[in-house]
Amino acid sequence: MVDKSGILNDKIISQVTLGCLAFFVLARSEDGMLYSWGSNIYGQIGDGSYQERHQPVAVFMEGVLSGKTITTASAGRFHVVALANDTMMYAWGLNIGGRLGDGSAINRKEPVSVVMKGDLKRKRVVQIAAGDVHTVALTSDGTLFSWGFNRCGMLGNDTLRFVSVPDAVSMGGTLKDKNITFITAGEFHTTILTRDGHIYSWGLTDFGAPFSVDDVPVRVSMNGLLDEETVSQFIVNDFDMLALTNGGKLGYWNIRSNYSTWVNMNNVDSEQTLTSFFIGRNTMGFLGVLCEQDKSEYIQQMQEVARPRLSLQATQIFCITQPSIASSHRVAL
Repeated sequence: MVDKSGILNDKIISQVTLGCLAFFVLARSEDGMLYSWGSNIYGQIGDGSYQERHQPVAVFMEGVLSGKTITTASAGRFHVVALANDTMMYAWGLNIGGRLGDGSAINRKEPVSVVMKGDLKRKRVVQIAAGDVHTVALTSDGTLFSWGFNRCGMLGNDTLRFVSVPDAVSMGGTLKDKNITFITAGEFHTTILTRDGHIYSWGLTDFGAPFSVDDVPVRVSMNGLLDEETVSQFIVNDFDMLALTNGGKLGYWNIRSNYSTWVNMNNVDSEQTLTSFFIGRNTMGFLGVLCEQDKSEYIQQMQEVARPRLSLQATQIFCITQPSIASSHRVAL
């Protein structure tokens, strides 16, 4: 359990995001403040130091964040991107490849402004996602921007060049006329959900099993599982994916082995509504599912996936509005 006797005393935590591969944790309180703990080798904690933190500390809210509150934030492997109430983006941590979006490659131990120029300056950012080495942002009109490392094409900008400021993702081909509703940034891929309930992705997975082999988006079918389904929510890490359909079915796909299956939900009461789920990493082969009953009681269901050792671990989460990804530890609200 996270110690709330110190700086988190009397704070209501409304969002928890774990760094890609889970080297650190970032929490946002209901009043728009940020707190973080864990590894801090590149300043990703954002407290102005490089000191590893074993208990929550406040992210530095002076400088560019003075007088502002945070509406949402996303933690990558060694960096963070945050969206403030002024609709501007801010970032800190490791900046190799330009993943902070401030136009430089300098690591930052305190928040700096993400450069918002050109088309982005005239748009309102509504979602952000920090991956291992890149960052993605979605605007209210459905335009997608990306920046950072791009060797595997995860920026989707028709090149393999790195970008240190936000650049528009190419919305032609399979994404033409698509309305994007949800975005994620993985280790070497970007994955999105469109309003018609389809998942698209580009870039590479950690083990080289591709969603696509370059920056061209392809529809994700989970080895055919989703061909006739409409997806309402999904979550993906380096090589595991869960997708929740409008009909309440939960599909699982191990990208590395190309194994897919519908998760056995026989132990879930028919009156319960599946609202959230969580992927973690180890070799136990378990899946954690969060259900809601009467819109108040949260129940965690534990289901063992048919095949053992599929790098999936059940993990408790409560009242989290978006799926989260971790490696080997638990966080609960």
